Amino acid sequence: MRNLKKILFLYTAFLTFSLFFYGLRQAKTLTDVFLVMVFSFPTLYFIFDLVKLLKFSFISEKNFVVLTSYLKLISFFNYLILSIIIFLGLFFQFNFLIFVVFLPLPVYFWLTNFVAVEKIEEEKKLPKVEVAFEEKKDLEQNNLKQEIKKINDPLRRQFIKMLGVGGVGLFISTLLNPQKAEAAFFGSVPGPGTVAIKDSSGHRIDPAIKKPTDGYSIAQIDTTSPSYYGYQDKDGNWYIVKESSDGSFRYCRGYGNFSSSWTSRSSLSYDYFENVF
Repeated sequence: MRNLKKILFLYTAFLTFSLFFYGLRQAKTLTDVFLVMVFSFPTLYFIFDLVKLLKFSFISEKNFVVLTSYLKLISFFNYLILSIIIFLGLFFQFNFLIFVVFLPLPVYFWLTNFVAVEKIEEEKKLPKVEVAFEEKKDLEQNNLKQEIKKINDPLRRQFIKMLGVGGVGLFISTLLNPQKAEAAFFGSVPGPGTVAIKDSSGHRIDPAIKKPTDGYSIAQIDTTSPSYYGYQDKDGNWYIVKESSDGSFRYCRGYGNFSSSWTSRSSLSYDYFENVF
């Protein structure tokens, strides 16, 4: 049956494409146009079927299901139309050669629909394998017992107990004394609402202390030698950094009128950072 269907597929596809494209070139009367329209459905079917067989990458799984549904619908429609046309033609004007040439068309589509229905019936007859609820429950319990048996090393069990005791102790300590709990993570006991940070020498650093240059943003840059960098805050205060060719930095600070000060930056008086701020 499969070999017969393959032979019929090749024959009917070749015959359908040949008649369709020949009819497009020679269509002059309404009868010719009607026949071209009739053979357009088998042509569309074989195009879809070839796309399905080649499995192009641009066709998603969802589109593939839709395409299969269209193929079944067009196949059944082709079987009805071609059967009616061929047998009407034989009834009015019998020609044995035409009968032999065109008979494989409805036969192929009949086999296509017959095989599809047969497959569906076979799938319905297949017994469904169901796992009883009790068997599933027993299987889950056995898996759980096997996992518990794996933890049989005395040292491993002792380590797990230590982790449990330590976790409970840390939780209780956090509830009773939150500051000490924070100190366990940050290395020192902070004040209320702050985190104590220490430098390499052990001196405590307060992150809340404001630096002299906090709030300033870069406003102008001059990359000539020497280079100048102008900074300004939202209140109009400014300072300019002068970078000499030897890599040293000097500072100049002012209040208001930054644009004119930047214009005369080369004539301003610069000094060390600690002397300016």
